[in-house]
Amino acid sequence: MASYLAAQVEQHKPFPSHPNAQFLFYDKVATAGLQHPFSHDYRGLKLQRGRAMITPDLPHPKPTAQVEPYFEVLGLDDTLRFLETFGGTEVYIADSPGTRSRVVALLGYDKTKALAEVSHRLQLRVPLAKRWRAHAYKAQGLLTVQIARKLCVTDVAVRNWLKPSANQNPAR
Repeated sequence: MASYLAAQVEQHKPFPSHPNAQFLFYDKVATAGLQHPFSHDYRGLKLQRGRAMITPDLPHPKPTAQVEPYFEVLGLDDTLRFLETFGGTEVYIADSPGTRSRVVALLGYDKTKALAEVSHRLQLRVPLAKRWRAHAYKAQGLLTVQIARKLCVTDVAVRNWLKPSANQNPAR
């Protein structure tokens, strides 16, 4: 399918037989991750690192108390990467991190140094924060199945976390 779409992009011919041909074409191009064929912007379609990507309109979720120090220093994307990589393990962040550190390799020297400055607020073990991460991934536009794979849980668990009633205290 990607090669067919690539051929369509080359010829600049969307699917002419369908009434919403242009919209379907852009959605399929974005899904396949191909270059955006035209210079004008299409609702919700944005170029990121040279690839077409659908940007969600959802705001990111408020970080939990355990995640907040990471979020303040690293921002959303780097916090998610850090939690994916080191979540559930003990990580020592030196005041003057070395270049061979896995944290430096992931975040870069400046962000690792900034994280070391707030290390007094961090727990010994990096939190997993699966519920918060599920909401963050949903805000980024990931599908429930993709979120479940990233978190190593079932799609049922993810759906339960994303329910509006799941944010309230359960009666159990």
